[in-house]
Amino acid sequence: MIRGGWSQRVSTSAGRGSASPSTIGTASPSMLVVPATGTASPTSPVAPPFPSSSPPEVESQHRAADEEGPQLPRRQPCWISGGEIDLGSASRYITTLVHAHIPGPVDAWREFPMPVRDLLFDMFTRRYAFTRPKDLPRAQAVWESTAQTNLRKSMYEARDKAMKTTGNQDPMAWLDYGPVWLRRDYWESLCERWATGPWQERSQAAKCNRSTHPEKNVHSSGSVSYATHSQKLHHELVRAPTFHELFDRTYKRKGTDYYVSESARTIAETYDRTVADRYAEGTPQLDLDPDAWVDAARGPRKG
Repeated sequence: MIRGGWSQRVSTSAGRGSASPSTIGTASPSMLVVPATGTASPTSPVAPPFPSSSPPEVESQHRAADEEGPQLPRRQPCWISGGEIDLGSASRYITTLVHAHIPGPVDAWREFPMPVRDLLFDMFTRRYAFTRPKDLPRAQAVWESTAQTNLRKSMYEARDKAMKTTGNQDPMAWLDYGPVWLRRDYWESLCERWATGPWQERSQAAKCNRSTHPEKNVHSSGSVSYATHSQKLHHELVRAPTFHELFDRTYKRKGTDYYVSESARTIAETYDRTVADRYAEGTPQLDLDPDAWVDAARGPRKG
C-alpha cells in the first residue's frame, strides 16, 4: 500500500540507492555488480540470486504443505483439581475470553446468553484439552464456574479501582474510569445500575454478612490455591486426593483434626450425611457431588 505523497522510487536492500521502475532488472553504470562467478561489465544485467524457477525440493515442500492444509497449534493440557481448572494460564485465558465477549452492560455470568456461553467454552477447548477422561462429564460445569468467579472478581476490581481513583463511593462519579476491557457505554450503564437502591442494598447486606460471620472467610491455606494443595497431597498420598481430603487440608488447623471454624465443620459433616443418604452402600459415587455440596455450603434454610 502506497500512501499519497510518497515517491515512486523503489528501494533496494543492497545499498542506499534507488532505481526508477523502468530500470528494474538492470544495473546503473555507477553501481558495482559482483556476480557469483567470473566478472561482469558495468552494463551487465544483474543476475537474480536464484533461478527463475524454484528448486525442485522447495516446490515439493510447498506442495506438501498445501495438501496438509493449515497447521493448527497443539492444544495445551488442563485438568480439574479440587473443583477448579488447574493451570493458571487456562484460568487467565477464560478471563480473556469473557472480557472480549461481554454481551452488553452485564456484571454477572448468569446474564450471559446460553449461546454465548457455549461459544466461549468451544473457543476455550480449541486451545486447551481436558486430558483426564474422568474430568470430561463436569468439564463445562467447572469451566462455567471459573468464568463466573473470574468475571465477578474482574467487576469487583474495576469498581474498587474506580472508587480509589476518584475517592468517591458514588458509582456516578466513576463514569470516566472504566476498565480498558469494557466498552464505555456498557460501563456507564453499569454505573447507573450500581447507583440505584436495589444494588446498593444488596451490597450493604453482603458487607454486613461478612462482618457478622467472619469465620466463613477463614481457612488455613493462606493464599495457596486448591490446585497447589492438590499437587502437594498427590505427592504425599502417591495418588489423587479426594475432594474431602482436599477440603480437610484447607480448612483444618495444621497438625490437628480441628476445623478452623464451626461453619467449616458443619459443612463437612452435612456433606457427609447427605452423600451417605443419597448413595446406598457399595454404590459408586462421585468424588464430589455438586448438589450435595451446594446444599451443605448453603446451610440450613430459614422458614
